[in-house]
Amino acid sequence: MVEWGEVVRILALADDLSGASEVAAILAEIPECTQKREELQPRQRGVCVHLEMPTLGAKATEVTVLDTDNRRRGEERAADHLRHLLNDSAVFPGPQVRVFLKFDSLLRGHIGGQLRAAQELTPILFCPAVPGIGRTVRGGKLLIDGYPLRDSGLWSAEPEYPANEVASQLSPAPTRTLELATVRGIRPSCSTPWETSTAS
Repeated sequence: MVEWGEVVRILALADDLSGASEVAAILAEIPECTQKREELQPRQRGVCVHLEMPTLGAKATEVTVLDTDNRRRGEERAADHLRHLLNDSAVFPGPQVRVFLKFDSLLRGHIGGQLRAAQELTPILFCPAVPGIGRTVRGGKLLIDGYPLRDSGLWSAEPEYPANEVASQLSPAPTRTLELATVRGIRPSCSTPWETSTAS
């Protein structure tokens, strides 16, 4: 359990280097998370981006970002690699480390297999919508500036077209759609070891 006032470190796992750099810049701007809300400070965090998994000891930075390089791996190898990281006791010394999974906002890569591996340890909240860059979800479909991802042409360099619905694209991970109002009503606790997977 996290002690009152103890800083909760964030570990972000991204599946490629550009995603790792992007999420590092975003997480650096988030105020530190302690058990006391009045202690949130609007200051920039210390962030370190790694290409290999470090041991999160007592001197680790508040935000650690790892490029897992899973985008280029096959589905099974990507899932196995993420599973290994999430089960490594040297990586997660205790509940003061919260894990954030970063995937591509166009749902490229073997996301479903990795989510299924992560679900072996905990439920996952997957958020594919990024309204600030035109990614929204309506009726279970990912829209790019209001048009279905499948019709956007943004997957033209991929070997096949994306599925029509997010749930199908995330196969073989089991999924359930949550309405926006439900998501907005979730109040995560700082004692939760890790909780969120996102595309951005």
